[in-house]
Amino acid sequence: MVRNLNNTAALHAITKINLYAGNDIAKEASHLFTLDHRYGREQFQGIMPDTGAAGVSTAGKQQVTALYRIQPLRINKSTTGRHRIRFGDNPECVSLGDVNVQTPVRMIKFAVMPTNTPFLLYLNNMDRHSIYFNNVDNMLVY
Repeated sequence: MVRNLNNTAALHAITKINLYAGNDIAKEASHLFTLDHRYGREQFQGIMPDTGAAGVSTAGKQQVTALYRIQPLRINKSTTGRHRIRFGDNPECVSLGDVNVQTPVRMIKFAVMPTNTPFLLYLNNMDRHSIYFNNVDNMLVY
């Protein structure tokens, strides 16, 4: 497989011929690719730093359900609809409410979204709680 990739890359670099032009495999809509099994309700996957494109810390409903098995959570549904977020080129989705999650740092509020996404910690929240990402050790430090 590696040899085939190397040969194809070399052929393209030299001749500019794209062997895969017209291949329908790549035309599948990107929103059809999901990580249902990874960010499902079975296992909590942790909290990931987010660049903040959404402007708020978010969590997919499935992952909120998974964390509920470890830590009692209650979705505050009085805040339903407060946030409207678009992940990539997918349709805009509306928040289902907020949930407060106890972390080693302190309690952090996440907007619950009807998506199969992990808990995403917005960079402004990281700054507010004096958290930074140590990219040498690949860990959040507080």
